[in-house]
Amino acid sequence: MENKNKIKKMRLAMILAGIPLSILQCAGVILWITHGFWWLFVIWACLAIPYGIIVSGYYYKHAAYICPNCHTTFKPSFKEMFWAKHTPTLRKLTCKNCGHKGFCVEVYDENN
Repeated sequence: MENKNKIKKMRLAMILAGIPLSILQCAGVILWITHGFWWLFVIWACLAIPYGIIVSGYYYKHAAYICPNCHTTFKPSFKEMFWAKHTPTLRKLTCKNCGHKGFCVEVYDENN
């Protein structure tokens, strides 16, 4: 249960940190269309790219997955985790223990 609360807090922190960038993106697009201020969109892009890299690393460091077949907790490679099909709580991965490929439940990684 404590693990579930930690993963929820992690997701909430990532969403709250992204809200200012979303506001800047919307304002940049609207002002570009209405007034021709394209530079606000460029500022957003310059901030969004490093933010995406940082958040992806943070997420990878703090997330692990449970195999539905053997119930082992594992951490996939960053590349596999990043490109895998997913829902907000599941990700289609290959278990490192039994080789099962399927949707694995996301949990908070205590060993970060």
